[in-house]
Amino acid sequence: MLFSRDLVILAALVGVAYPIPLEAQGQCGIEAQAQCCASLRETAVADLVFTYGDSEYLEAKRSYYSVTTSLNSPCIVLAESAADVSTVVKTLTQPELAPNCPFAIRSGGHSMVRGNSDIAAGVTIDLSRMNATVFHPETETASIGPGARWQSVYETLEPFGVAVSGGRLGSVGVGGFLTGGGITVHSAQRGWACDDVVAFEVVLANGTITRATQEINADLFHVLKGGSSNLAIVTNFEVNAFAQGDMWGGYAVYDNSSTPQLARSLANFTDNIEQDPRALLVTFWTYDSRVGVNNAQNALYYTAPDEYPSAYGDFYAIPNVSSTARTTDLLRIVTELPDYTALFRVHFITLTFYNDARIVEYGVRLYNDLLENIKSNVSGGDWVIIAGFQPLPTLFATSGLSKGGNILGLEREEDNQIVLLLEAFWQHVADDDLFYGLANSLIQDLDDYARSLGLNSEWLYLNYAGRYQDPLRGYGPENMQRLQQVASLYDPTGVFQTQVPGGFKISAAIASGETR
Repeated sequence: MLFSRDLVILAALVGVAYPIPLEAQGQCGIEAQAQCCASLRETAVADLVFTYGDSEYLEAKRSYYSVTTSLNSPCIVLAESAADVSTVVKTLTQPELAPNCPFAIRSGGHSMVRGNSDIAAGVTIDLSRMNATVFHPETETASIGPGARWQSVYETLEPFGVAVSGGRLGSVGVGGFLTGGGITVHSAQRGWACDDVVAFEVVLANGTITRATQEINADLFHVLKGGSSNLAIVTNFEVNAFAQGDMWGGYAVYDNSSTPQLARSLANFTDNIEQDPRALLVTFWTYDSRVGVNNAQNALYYTAPDEYPSAYGDFYAIPNVSSTARTTDLLRIVTELPDYTALFRVHFITLTFYNDARIVEYGVRLYNDLLENIKSNVSGGDWVIIAGFQPLPTLFATSGLSKGGNILGLEREEDNQIVLLLEAFWQHVADDDLFYGLANSLIQDLDDYARSLGLNSEWLYLNYAGRYQDPLRGYGPENMQRLQQVASLYDPTGVFQTQVPGGFKISAAIASGETR
């Protein structure tokens, strides 16, 4: 059977991320921090401001995906509307407060980068109460709050027989996923999730509430699709909705010895995805210390109710240990695995390379070595490692071009690629250096190997990126410049570059390039 303790199997293959060193997130004194919170209590959001000891504060802090990303900010604001967010931004950016009142924005809290969606010395604007989903049949769109989780979105839309381009794990939040791009089960058919956004409601750096569409603030609309935390606070997404009935999919488990066949099948699948874009998958290797089994798995997603579609033919020839593949619905697929990773410390890091089975095989060899190293050196507790390889075909970019494209820069690519997401979950603080160090080394070693074959890629998926990675640079010089120009236009004082320190910042990416 499929081990339910492979809990994180998709948890990582679908999540969201961003960063800037935590130590740069404002070192204001206790009195100054208290003044930030006191000033908010003198505004219309007074009843939405909570501090340590309040049950609302503690519940919010416990709901982060990783224990390492939940920080003890002096206060949080549980905003309930765009007007609330506007009030907070206008208050904290006042000249007398701004230098001592950095703030963070939290949507779903699924970022693995410490300091991205919470802040230790400042105010956290928590959007988790802004989580409603409303279907509009007259326009075939859905309005979704940034604090929603994809499970609730699909639950709301399922009775109407429609779906949206969204996360492949139900617990993933909407806000960061969409502004970071978003790989979905429909990406080969419809492009990135952000390509299906038709309107953003945003709060700008000066507190103004406005909309961005292809007709209104079109420049902002374009760069919000992949621009992450550089531009504004998104308070609502209007996205395309489309018919989606039952689909076929599930999880197949293989012995680790099947690695060569799985790697070749993944490479072949990636290069032939255009023949049937209804099919997508993730091939991953996973080890859970509580089970003690090192195995390989496929997460299979086929958006039509066709049993055993031929698109996966290569994989059917590989004997599996077990399989849950069946005809079901999208909601059951994204909630099939339990997700209780809040008990863990978590690290995500990513790599992209041009499609080649040799690199996948070499990556699994490094992964196996990493496991043995951890077993010999871990201090104790439970731990999980997942190395997930998934297709990044040119089709993802071209399928979204008819809707205006995005800022990700993948339309420049002529060859298919593979994305690796390496995930580490552990319990003891004493093991932080071990897990961070080994994971980062694996990525570096695999990148070196891909480079030796001339198959390395500079593009990194922002939603999977680790703290010290620089995904914005992979968007390309023209897109970086465009992002910088639009950020400067809508945020001339640099609030989202400095006063909101969490996230991958275009100003830092530009500066990094200038120093190389």
